[in-house]
Amino acid sequence: MIDLLAAWGVSQITTFIFGEVLKKLAEEAVKDTFKDYLKEFFKGFIKKIGNLGKQEPLEVAFGQALKEFLALVQLGLEDAGVDEEDLEQYNDSLYKFVTDSSVLQALGGPFLIAIGNSGLNRQKAIPEVLTEAWNNLSLESLPEEFDWEKLVGRYTKKVNLILKKSEDLRRLLEENVTRGSEHHCHW
Repeated sequence: MIDLLAAWGVSQITTFIFGEVLKKLAEEAVKDTFKDYLKEFFKGFIKKIGNLGKQEPLEVAFGQALKEFLALVQLGLEDAGVDEEDLEQYNDSLYKFVTDSSVLQALGGPFLIAIGNSGLNRQKAIPEVLTEAWNNLSLESLPEEFDWEKLVGRYTKKVNLILKKSEDLRRLLEENVTRGSEHHCHW
């Protein structure tokens, strides 16, 4: 088994406050719950996730995307005036948030968009999905200045970079989108 935290690039960020969230997810990699997270994240365009769930490119992309997302949440909170020492109060909320089915599906959606399936381009809906999920889960209050829309725009760019760096992941997703075109993202 690969060292997921290293593959996800968590050890490379010294100012990353939400590394604990990813450590919990990495610990779950040997459990069925992790496979469920992968299914939700890639839901709608990976036809046979059961067979793909153990494939390294998906596990790596999942963690890298969540790392980037959490780093952007940290940046968004800092931009909204949350002091560095107050950021840790969001760890539990963020873990609950990123393991929610609707959030996982929303965060997986930009992968489909990035590989050119423009028919499912619903990027503008992602901020609303995230806002609604945050509110429905009754998580730690976000500052009014927190900007989901800006965060999603930055996150989508990070997803493009993740895909650009992994030929195996691109090929895997493109093959499965082609064969699984009857499935659609619901985000």
